Amino acid sequence: MAVVRRYRAAQDKIVLEQAVGVLMERWSCEAEQARTHLVRLSAAAGLPLAEVAGLAVGGPR
Repeated sequence: MAVVRRYRAAQDKIVLEQAVGVLMERWSCEAEQARTHLVRLSAAAGLPLAEVAGLAVGGPR
């Protein structure tokens, strides 16, 4: 069970970094600004951050 959680956490981290890259490219912003946008979008939508990141990169979470 712990292995599955670590694997999922690693996947989430990869997706978050990909989403930051996508937002940086699309919105011409810095990495910190992209992370802030993701957090705000997540809060506004009431969805987990990893799910919003998955939507930003075009993949399901």
